[in-house]
Amino acid sequence: MICIFRRSNATGCTTKLATGELDLAIAPILAGASDLQAEPLWRDRLVTLIGVNNPLPLPMTLDSFAGADHAVDAGHVQVDANGKGASLVDAILAARGLTRRIAVVLPSSAGLPFVVAKTDLIATLPSRILKDLAAITGLKVVPAPLPPVEVSPHMLWHPRTQSVALLAWIRAMIMETAAEL
Repeated sequence: MICIFRRSNATGCTTKLATGELDLAIAPILAGASDLQAEPLWRDRLVTLIGVNNPLPLPMTLDSFAGADHAVDAGHVQVDANGKGASLVDAILAARGLTRRIAVVLPSSAGLPFVVAKTDLIATLPSRILKDLAAITGLKVVPAPLPPVEVSPHMLWHPRTQSVALLAWIRAMIMETAAEL
C-alpha cells in the first residue's frame, strides 16, 4: 500500500512502514525516521507572497515577517484558537522567540495568492506551488526571511523492501514522474 501524508497526519507513517502496513509513503521528511529509506521527490524552498500594495517594507526582516498578518493553508499549518500556528515556519520563529498571527486559514494553498493579492496579508509556502500561478497580478514573490530550509516531499520506505522488485519499480516510476513536474 502507498499513502500520501500531510505534515499534520504523518506521525503514524513511520510505524506503519515499520510494521508492513504501508509499503511506501510520500510525506514531509519526518524527525525520528532515521530507520527508513528516504528520497526527496524534488528540492524546494520557502518563499513569501506579498501584495504589490502591501505597506510592509522590503526586504522583510524576521521581526517584520513575524509581525505581519498571515494567510495559511489548513493542510500544512495547525492553527489554535488564538491564531497561533504549528508548522515548520512557526517552529523556526519559536526557536528565535517569535510567533506569527494567522489571520486567515484557507482549506488549501490554491486560494492563497488571490487573498494575498487583495489584502495586506502575507503567505509563506514552497516555491513550486507558485510555479503555475505566476500570471496572477498584484503579487510579489520575495525570499522568506527565514534560514534556508528544504521543504521537499520525500518518498519513504522501510529498508526490508529495498530489494523488492515491484516496489523498486514503483519508486523509480514515482521519481521519474516527480522529475517531470
